[in-house]
Amino acid sequence: MSFCAVLILAALVFAVAEPNTGQVNDVNPEHVADFSGRSGFLHMPFAATSHLTDLTISAWVYMSAAQYSDAVLTYNGLLGVDGFGLLVRSRRLAVVYGPSTIVTSSYSVPLRQWVYLSAVSSSATEWLIYENGRQVDVVVMPKAPPKPSDRFSVCGNGQSMFNNFDGKVGHVAVWNKQRSGFELELDSAKGALSGTEEALALFVPFGEGSGSSVAIAGGQGSLVATGSFRWESWPRDLPVKESPSSAELVIDNLYAEHASIGSLRVRDDLRFGNVNVSSFLAYCDVFAIMTATITFNSDLALIEPCPVLRALYISGPQIVGPIRLPNLQRVDTVLSVTNASNVTELDFPLLVTSGSVLIQSNTALRVIRLPAFETVISSDVIVDSNSALLALRLPSVRSPDRAWKITANPLMA
Repeated sequence: MSFCAVLILAALVFAVAEPNTGQVNDVNPEHVADFSGRSGFLHMPFAATSHLTDLTISAWVYMSAAQYSDAVLTYNGLLGVDGFGLLVRSRRLAVVYGPSTIVTSSYSVPLRQWVYLSAVSSSATEWLIYENGRQVDVVVMPKAPPKPSDRFSVCGNGQSMFNNFDGKVGHVAVWNKQRSGFELELDSAKGALSGTEEALALFVPFGEGSGSSVAIAGGQGSLVATGSFRWESWPRDLPVKESPSSAELVIDNLYAEHASIGSLRVRDDLRFGNVNVSSFLAYCDVFAIMTATITFNSDLALIEPCPVLRALYISGPQIVGPIRLPNLQRVDTVLSVTNASNVTELDFPLLVTSGSVLIQSNTALRVIRLPAFETVISSDVIVDSNSALLALRLPSVRSPDRAWKITANPLMA
């Protein structure tokens, strides 16, 4: 592997593994816990978190049978009094608030199959439900929960109004942050948490393999069993993917003479902060990047993004020379090139856009080539304040309903 490739790989790793705060120790998981649904569950005498918003609960879950009534998967607080948690009602996942507020999602937990389930609280009343990093539902509660006083439990809670969970669990975790779909998808792809993830408030790795208590990583105590459960080896049939397509990839600092990233898959946003490369090639998976936004803020000499983008923003005085996008065919919302004072040429030979175009305040820009350009729906096209502009080539334009503003006396060629 070349030195450059090592730099690129390191940048990608640091892009998704943010600096950790409040982390617990690294853990090498080897086991999971199997509960019968009758008497066994785990608990500790204090709550995992006092947060009511900006939090995430997740666990690897294997449901052995449909739950006959409300079965507790996890609960943070004193069930029936305060706090919040997750239930399984027959097969459907539900959110429960103390004392007795329950809202059932439309998502059904699959039978006899390992899945990585996550619930992300974006507000005190809204929970995003994820399976293997893919959002499957949103649960809206009628009011905020009472703040949890004490106790955290897994696969039961000892309350007569609720049942214990019939199935297996591994890697139960609580974060004091809203984890993104990308982070959850990475968890699912890796198949195991490291215990060093950012803002991890509680992590139960089930590393012992024997005994009636389960240590919390980082020396934070243990969950103890009421009733019994069985230990099993860490499963080999997790739905692990070799390379998850990312919802967000952020590279803050990348320095290299030449950079090349193959099969870059982005579904949402790709942002480059301080990129110092003399040539950048991004060969993208067309199907995975259909909704992507790509933003370049500094040094850029050559880029080759995918054919279809949600938006493209190019700005920054350190982008020097021509920008040629030979494969770009459509920008759905905004194509913006602003304050790129050292960009000399824009060449988009295949672009047919349905979005707005803003090319403004680029003092060195001399030529804009859009030989295939069409805009077929209502959209703004503004080419303004580019004082050095000599040639603007827009040969194929269907008159839109919205504003066209072309100034600085370009030579129409």
